[in-house]
Amino acid sequence: MINGKKIIAVCVAKIGDGGSYEYIEKLHSYFAPAGYQMMIYNTCSDFFWDKPNEQGEKAVFKLIDYSITDAVVIIANSIRCKELVEQIIARAKAHGKPVFCIDGCYEGGIMVMPDYEECFRKIVKHVVEFHKIKDVGYISGLKGNPFSDERQEVFKSVLEENGIPYEEDKVWYGDFWSNPTVEAIRSMVAAKKVPRALVCANDVMAIAACAELKENGYRVPEDVIVTGFDGVLEGRYFSPRITSCDDNYGKVAERVAELLKQSFDGMPMDTLHKVSFEVHMGQSCGCVKQGVIFYGGSEMITLNDTLNHYRVMDRMFYEISAEILTCDSLERIREVMKEIMPPFITCLINGAFLDVDNHPVMEEEEAPFAEEMCVLCDDSGRFLGKDNNHHESDTWNICSGELLPNMGELLGGDRPIVFNALCFKNRAIGYVCTYLPLEKYEYLSIPQCAIGISNALGGFRNTKYQSYLNSRLEDVYAHDALTGLFNRHGFYKYSEILLNGLQEKKDQKLLVISADLDGLKTINDTYGHLEGDNAIYIAAKALRESWQKEKICVRFGGDEMLCLLPVPEGTDPEITIRKRVAKFLEQYNESSGKPYEVSMSLGFYTEAVDGFDMDEVIRKADMNMYAEKRAKKAR
Repeated sequence: MINGKKIIAVCVAKIGDGGSYEYIEKLHSYFAPAGYQMMIYNTCSDFFWDKPNEQGEKAVFKLIDYSITDAVVIIANSIRCKELVEQIIARAKAHGKPVFCIDGCYEGGIMVMPDYEECFRKIVKHVVEFHKIKDVGYISGLKGNPFSDERQEVFKSVLEENGIPYEEDKVWYGDFWSNPTVEAIRSMVAAKKVPRALVCANDVMAIAACAELKENGYRVPEDVIVTGFDGVLEGRYFSPRITSCDDNYGKVAERVAELLKQSFDGMPMDTLHKVSFEVHMGQSCGCVKQGVIFYGGSEMITLNDTLNHYRVMDRMFYEISAEILTCDSLERIREVMKEIMPPFITCLINGAFLDVDNHPVMEEEEAPFAEEMCVLCDDSGRFLGKDNNHHESDTWNICSGELLPNMGELLGGDRPIVFNALCFKNRAIGYVCTYLPLEKYEYLSIPQCAIGISNALGGFRNTKYQSYLNSRLEDVYAHDALTGLFNRHGFYKYSEILLNGLQEKKDQKLLVISADLDGLKTINDTYGHLEGDNAIYIAAKALRESWQKEKICVRFGGDEMLCLLPVPEGTDPEITIRKRVAKFLEQYNESSGKPYEVSMSLGFYTEAVDGFDMDEVIRKADMNMYAEKRAKKAR
């Protein structure tokens, strides 16, 4: 409970679709007057196929904060993954919260079920008993589907009750979809076995059956009566209008609200509650005459507005994606989202998502969201709004008891709050909260919003990671794998950059150090090439750490190394570098435990930038190095 309001967590999939939205709308109409605040956790997928690329969306249900949640309502028929629903129920029960499942049978929850069996029985009886038809065919759904099997058994039992034999050759399978239904109609037409009435297990198949019968010269309902089931919107606007079931969303919502109150009052209740609903007559069975107008201009205007709104939102999220792909920083992403994003949206992401040093495919964790979330856009203005004062460090600690910076403000309103996970490569990377007017066309844009932002951020992350990989490849290409010094390619590239930057300082001096390992052949021949490589690595490290200021070190090959550095005015680096190299190697030889000592010969040569010839300077430094090497051998 927050601010005196009981918090109801509503779990749903595909919130803008028919059925899901209707349940949300009706639940809100009963919850709001009772002082209940809906916090909706939505997914764009229903997980029917439960594909790997859908898994990140499931993380949204882990956002449910049971410390403030008073009850959980699951619109179970919208979430087609049984395991996921069971997980939601288990988490709620573990926190001692009551769970109500709409249109789904799950252990541990209070089930509120539309009485499909009763209503389908009414439809079949209407055809058989009211219209007195005995030649009845049935277009079933998927074989083995529980809804399909249940309706087929009802069809069979009604025929038997009326003394009509059930014939298998009058049963076709439309798989709840159009194309198989069309094939079924064509097969019965070809076999000249079109029955006087066709009972279909849903409206989609009824619509397809009517259209295909007309294509083959049959009239509906004069030649063939057709009925559907489910009461989808398309059936109401189809001609002939489909005889089907009436929607039961309001009755189910009312029952859920009643059961919630009983639960809060501590009253005992049954675990299964069935809600009846009625058949609505249409033109496809002949009970309503053709030409009767059921829906006027207002419905068509609503449909047209919905389509236009969808197009506008689609274009807007395309623009957001295109703009974000050109961004070079989190700060710029925030500016883009503030400029283009519509109101009533707050978006937070895991900061690690933008860390390009990490591989973008992150391991799934028990907690998919970080404690400190990065705020990308915030409708409240607390971070990125009215004062224009925002920084890359803006974060929000979701462990504070509020998932959003503007949570208190939102809970003071009268709209549901809808959460969606943002996903990239099968992983949750953050979440978006929408706080929209409870209109169908607005809720249709919620999946667009979640998918659009996810795609935009994913594209940005891919672009940044590609740039990072390119820089790393260039780094690898320019460096020696053993020593970490530049190779020839890297040395000439970056030394040219260094020299170009010093061209205006004509009197600037540059020091070139030629270095060569002493006795490498003896180490290789006596102790093996691995020890030889070790000696080269130690010599390179001694050279690299001998001067901490700006320099370029290179391994030309074998044990030949070079260092180029600007000489600070008034200094003589040679003495310092010789001492540091000698000290580094002395300390290593004392502590290494190796049967050999690492030593190196150095040659120094200084030349002014004006007239600097790289090859000539290197040659002179080499001469000085070899002179030192000969002197060592002579000693």
